[in-house]
Amino acid sequence: MAALLEREVKLRFQSADEARRALASTGATLLRPRRLQSDSLFDTDDSALRSTGRTLRLRLDGNQSVI
Repeated sequence: MAALLEREVKLRFQSADEARRALASTGATLLRPRRLQSDSLFDTDDSALRSTGRTLRLRLDGNQSVI
């Protein structure tokens, strides 16, 4: 099975409406309605994962969970 690769970019906007307008101007379209996700990050007491550039995350999205 191929590993999933996720990239996330955070951009600052003055408002949600400004962000929506910026996205719309690129021709982007909504694929899924907004939903609440919950992320929990895990590491050892000595931060062994973080110190090697790794992350262990549990994401809850509705009734689905992803590690």
